[in-house]
Amino acid sequence: MDATVSSRRLTRTAARAAGVLLAVVIAAGDRAAADTAELTTVRDNTMYSESARSNGVGRHFFAGRTDSGNTRRGLIAFEVAGAVPGGSTITAVTLQLYMSRTSANLEPVILYRVLADWGEGTSNAPGEEGGGAPAADGDATWIYRFYDTADPPAAPMWATAGGEYAPVVSAGGAVGDEGYYTWGTTAQMVADVQSWLDDPAGDFGWVVIGNEGSSQTAKRFGTRENPIEAYRPLLTVTYQAPVCPADLDGDGAVGITDFLDLLAQWGADPGGPPDLDGDGTVGITDFLALLAAWGPCP
Repeated sequence: MDATVSSRRLTRTAARAAGVLLAVVIAAGDRAAADTAELTTVRDNTMYSESARSNGVGRHFFAGRTDSGNTRRGLIAFEVAGAVPGGSTITAVTLQLYMSRTSANLEPVILYRVLADWGEGTSNAPGEEGGGAPAADGDATWIYRFYDTADPPAAPMWATAGGEYAPVVSAGGAVGDEGYYTWGTTAQMVADVQSWLDDPAGDFGWVVIGNEGSSQTAKRFGTRENPIEAYRPLLTVTYQAPVCPADLDGDGAVGITDFLDLLAQWGADPGGPPDLDGDGTVGITDFLALLAAWGPCP
């Protein structure tokens, strides 16, 4: 091969690699500005204080005390790691709930981070759903985290009746008449969501607690099963994506495991980090960009 031709090809390859790397850096800068993810719950339920009742697939969950003085607490959880890239920094969090029924005026409704896993079974309360339904297998109840209809005493229990949750308030607000209500952004909500992203195994969501100091304070909120999509819980998370996009395994450096991850997606259209140049295919320019970023991340 003519040396001049070979030199030209090498020059073009180097220029292409430089262009791809520049595009990756620019894309990283854009992501660092702000990205937003919107999530609805992956499970939600109500704990009823007076009996082994629940409302796993009901349209509503409740928080507060009923006319007869029984307590209701809502449970809501989101799959943060499924919507936000690993290694991201959470910068803002808001939760929107739709309150559809109450006999109370303005009442406080507080969020606390749940500390133990819990379930959503197939229980489905009738009517306005305020009285709940007999708990089904896997339901969270006032006493049990995952109810067992065949042998309730053998079921995993809450360490404390009514749920295990952090002592620090994640967010609070006042809820009055029917309508939309928003909690956040607070520093504790941001910390909660960051912890769920960094440790998905500990993502147990929030318990929603109303005014339990007097009767007739209960509030009814829409769940993920509500037929009106706009009434379902909405968690909005603002985050900064990692500034080292070629670090596919998130270990803080671009190396052999990142190269192997890229090869595993070769030719595919993953719609994610292996496609570093964003052209819809994992190929040679992505490989060159990864090589150009080789070593510790900035």
